[in-house]
Amino acid sequence: FPSHDIVCKWGCLDVDVYNLDHKELITKIKNKNLPLIVFKSKSGGAHIFLFVKEFVPASLVREKLKTMAAMLGHAGKELFPKQDYILADKNQVGSWLNVPYHGGDNSVRRALGDNAELLTIEEFFKLHDQKVLSEKDLIQWKETITTENEDLLEAPPCLVTLLSDKGPIVTGK
Repeated sequence: FPSHDIVCKWGCLDVDVYNLDHKELITKIKNKNLPLIVFKSKSGGAHIFLFVKEFVPASLVREKLKTMAAMLGHAGKELFPKQDYILADKNQVGSWLNVPYHGGDNSVRRALGDNAELLTIEEFFKLHDQKVLSEKDLIQWKETITTENEDLLEAPPCLVTLLSDKGPIVTGK
């Protein structure tokens, strides 16, 4: 089947948790130094965006977002774009997501600041300029593994994240 690689300038992790503690999520993103911006979704959950300066392959954005989602304890959540390529002969056009700030500063779909306060569009653009990555930065981005448990230093990042977020594990020792 003929296909076309998809390129994009942003990706989004869709967290449909309606009792989500947005401030806790933002703090976790900040503590892990992730280049992400949290937006409140229409349903009260979160759309967590990764922005890139240039058009890059969607597969790259999806790969990095999957890792960041695991670091945040949200592995397996819906990602946008949803695909790495489209089948042109099947008239596929890719995925879509409701745009933030539709309706301006009156929208509920707005970026959130450090204390989970709704940001104006001007405040969002300032935050965007701090977080947006170049293609090179995105390619080179790697998760930083931090753990006080020396036994986990060589473990896969997803396991370290899971164990650090869930507390101690009881072993047979």
